[in-house]
Amino acid sequence: MPDRSRCAGVGLLQVRMTDFHERFEAMLTANRRRLLAIARAYARGDEAHDLAQEILLQLWRSFERFEGRSSLDTWVYRVALNTALTWRRRANVEPLTSASTSSSPHSTAWTERCFFSISRT
Repeated sequence: MPDRSRCAGVGLLQVRMTDFHERFEAMLTANRRRLLAIARAYARGDEAHDLAQEILLQLWRSFERFEGRSSLDTWVYRVALNTALTWRRRANVEPLTSASTSSSPHSTAWTERCFFSISRT
């Protein structure tokens, strides 16, 4: 006989992950113009696309840690701006080489799908 408590725990985890994904995608939808404007302000052309992906990655990594001490929109703006400023500092310090322009190991299909969904205006 299968352990139903173990199955229920897996189901609860799936519900939580679905809720997490839905909240994250809702946050992206609400802030897509702001995120793209920041990426375009700090990088040009293909680099703006790369920066937008980096912003999405940083938001994804830190979304669980949002504590609500500010509005979600303010928090998103600060994460995006800090990511863009770090990107710009690195761009001014590191010379562009073929190794530094290769695709990041974090460029997953999911972040690409999110970027393309927020870039539709």
